[in-house]
Amino acid sequence: MSGCLHTWWLSAHPATEPGVHGPILVGFWPAGPPPTSYACGVLLALGHGDASVQRAAGANAGALAGFVMTTGQFDASVRFGMAVACTLEKYPWMRPGPMWDFFCRRCALRAPVPAEGSLAVSMTELVSPLPPRGVNRLVSTFESKEALGEALVASAAVPWLTCRGPWAAWRGSRWLDGGLTNGVPHFRDGRRPQLVIRYDFLERRPRGRCRGIYLRPADVLELIGRGVDDGAALLAGERPPGLKVLSPEEAVQVPPAAELTLLSAPRLAWSAMRGLVLKN
Repeated sequence: MSGCLHTWWLSAHPATEPGVHGPILVGFWPAGPPPTSYACGVLLALGHGDASVQRAAGANAGALAGFVMTTGQFDASVRFGMAVACTLEKYPWMRPGPMWDFFCRRCALRAPVPAEGSLAVSMTELVSPLPPRGVNRLVSTFESKEALGEALVASAAVPWLTCRGPWAAWRGSRWLDGGLTNGVPHFRDGRRPQLVIRYDFLERRPRGRCRGIYLRPADVLELIGRGVDDGAALLAGERPPGLKVLSPEEAVQVPPAAELTLLSAPRLAWSAMRGLVLKN
């Protein structure tokens, strides 16, 4: 679903051929547990080479993944992801919102507040409920750890599924899933190439229910492992199907943020309702 395309981008210096070396910029879409698991595996492999992450931007789970991978919280995120997958497998009708809320806030409290501009969270501000109209905001300044946690929660706000009502409230405004209006946030300086992690290009892609919110534990581990393998291949100079390097010129041509309108507003609610009803 185009309205749920999410991405997060990690800003760095140009990579050299044939493999990827030094500080890098990385992005992936869409977000959700399946692509996030795969992308974390890729970055885990790159981190064990001589590549490093400097800046991140993203929407929804992509923003959280970028934050945890740049703050050394990978192990905690894997444990939490497996616990959530096991819980939802046993209780398939459980609303995942409270678990997401808890984890976002906990991750924010366990790391320093990002320096201004080092983390940009894509969010959709609902400026008019009726008729629905939303505009994209890239938030990159956080006054406290608590404010960062609130931003991560609001960036993934799916009505009545990951938030308690029709929207999330933060800084006196109404917020929805950032992927509705800007699923591919990135740094437009045009000075660095970008490594794009394209989950949809994988031959076999576990989807789960509700756009991957409900994913089996075995699938989580499989996707992390595949990401590690592809990340290692990239370091060796190969180009796996799920990974693509964009030039600085190509990166700045990514379409700008869209606007949430009356025609696009129902997509998020339909995806959530469909996912709650359908099994894998």
